[in-house]
Amino acid sequence: MKNKILEHYDAFYNMVLLTTLLSNVTDEKFDEDAKKIIDVIGQAYELSEDIIIECKRLITEELVVIPRNKDRQKFIDKQGVSSGNNYLNSLLSIKCDVIYAIRELNSRIGSSLDGDWFDYNHYHAYDPQLRYSQIRKAAVTGDLIVNKMIALMHYIGLGTKKDEPLAVTSFKQCMIWGDMFSVNMLKNIYRNKNQKKYEVYKDLSTLDKYLDNGVTVLPDEVADAINPKAKEIYAYIASIKQDIILPLNRNRIDFSFVEVILLDSIPYRKKMGYINNYSNPNLTNEWKDITNASAGKEAQ
Repeated sequence: MKNKILEHYDAFYNMVLLTTLLSNVTDEKFDEDAKKIIDVIGQAYELSEDIIIECKRLITEELVVIPRNKDRQKFIDKQGVSSGNNYLNSLLSIKCDVIYAIRELNSRIGSSLDGDWFDYNHYHAYDPQLRYSQIRKAAVTGDLIVNKMIALMHYIGLGTKKDEPLAVTSFKQCMIWGDMFSVNMLKNIYRNKNQKKYEVYKDLSTLDKYLDNGVTVLPDEVADAINPKAKEIYAYIASIKQDIILPLNRNRIDFSFVEVILLDSIPYRKKMGYINNYSNPNLTNEWKDITNASAGKEAQ
């Protein structure tokens, strides 16, 4: 069981990250909602029921000993995040990574928000409706972490009414900006609803190692074996990561740009031209005109 959980690192990391974003104070309601998140993520990554149950236990019973930055620092000072082979220490190190990520999140967007919502030097009591309101406001900044969180809250109905279409839109925005967790969520959403779309996201979910290694052109044997739409979407994701996110340090989702890339009416080469020339003012004005026109149609 231990090795199996660590083998599914991406799933477990996102479970810890997104449950911790709810609050760093555990109570009965928090545990209930945290377990809903763990269930959904476990299903998205096709984990067995026994692994999901163990993830729930670990996150709500074991890892809660590190709720704040100062607790994280105490653990680092005492253990060292890379010391030993102790299984629980390895999991606590993941929680430390999550607390660090939330600290960095607070430093990125805290100044643009009214309140220290992600300052985990302090305890934050859990109120699902208030937390939804805070995260929804934070999502406007385009930060990837809070946008996948708000997508998940819309999908489950945490702190708000369940809204699957809005969740799908948000997951797609995060996906195009390089988030493979959102790919797995989309795969799960379409599993029993739309076989054609399910096959696209299923194939896309297998390409994370190529994305992590900076591969923009898939090997022929891989490209020939997957759904053509999955190959196309991967090209957008990988190119955006290599041409925009990494060199320009654009970690916040550019919503209007993503909208253009998601439009079926624009040909592949045109989209790739926008990606490859993201900083070109002439092309920027062109794709911004497209999003403005799109918004105008929706307003009508």
